[in-house]
Amino acid sequence: MSLLPFQSIFTLLRLLAVTLLVIAVFWLFVQSKAELKLNELELAVSDLAEDLSTHGTVRNAVFDAEELNAVDNTIQEPFARHCSFGYDAKIEVQKKQQCSDDNQCQSYCNLIYDSSTEYRCNDNVCECKNDDKWTKKPSWSFGYSPGKLQNIQVEGPSADGKYPIAVFKPHPLRSGDYDNDAIPATLVLRVHDTWLTRATCMIENAYKSKQIQEEIFDCPDYLSEFYGGCGGALEAPGSDQVWCSYSGTQYMTPSGRCGLTIKRNSTNPDDACIFYKNIRGEEKYTTECRTLDANIEFYKAYNSMIYLGNEAKIIKAVPIKSAYVNSQQDPINFRCDNIPANQIAGENDDVGTVRLCFEDIP
Repeated sequence: MSLLPFQSIFTLLRLLAVTLLVIAVFWLFVQSKAELKLNELELAVSDLAEDLSTHGTVRNAVFDAEELNAVDNTIQEPFARHCSFGYDAKIEVQKKQQCSDDNQCQSYCNLIYDSSTEYRCNDNVCECKNDDKWTKKPSWSFGYSPGKLQNIQVEGPSADGKYPIAVFKPHPLRSGDYDNDAIPATLVLRVHDTWLTRATCMIENAYKSKQIQEEIFDCPDYLSEFYGGCGGALEAPGSDQVWCSYSGTQYMTPSGRCGLTIKRNSTNPDDACIFYKNIRGEEKYTTECRTLDANIEFYKAYNSMIYLGNEAKIIKAVPIKSAYVNSQQDPINFRCDNIPANQIAGENDDVGTVRLCFEDIP
């Protein structure tokens, strides 16, 4: 009997074993990468929780109600900041305040908000009116939370934690003392990793350190879905220079998704937001914004795309000397090798702006 069938079967089994081994190794790599990212986020949650709890003027994990009122319903990341990841926080009083008449709620609601706050006793529980809403368990929310690009939700890895804290109001006369017994509350903290948090961190670090920042960028699904390809930018083009979304080897024209960009919010210069221009050159807002120190300038370009296609790239944030800011128009693309070396700021130079650019992965 010929051995050929047995040899063929043996060869196929070897090929199958090798294929399964490759799949297993790839799966382990993907799982390890995902677990590393999750561990990094969980560590960021713990670090931010500690930083937030130690900012208080009286003692750890005790928050000033007046400070919370100042940042309530904003995208500010106050008291603590993680560069690469944005966070949002919700602080809620744990227990309802019991009462038998309205007057018993006055001091409680004035403590939580201010002396002009409306109050009432309803079903033997104090209610305070804030932002035209009555609430029995006062709460505050603030920080970065992923927004939308038109109707497309921005997504990314996240991690969260829940911590016991307290809320107080400073004494009007005795500095550093309470005006009340601290009210038990709960802090729910969630940390997010998105394209915008990474980009703003690179810009911030490049500006402050005067050193080029870089990382490998895999296009997130929400950008690909928005564009039909992948790209990003620092400032939308003029109305006569509308570059549209990229698909395959051609620009799609016309397109309602032209010039997806990162730029300052004109009504709130502390915010860096994703914008875009439609085919008529009209600037449109998205709700994807994060606070970034208003003193940090980043690049106002004449074109929109910083890279095209769906392949992973190396994204760099390059500090540019003040002397070269707005000195000349820029080439159509955003490759890093188009930036003259004499324009890049060093440790003894003033940084005028930060420019994002890309390189192919070697």
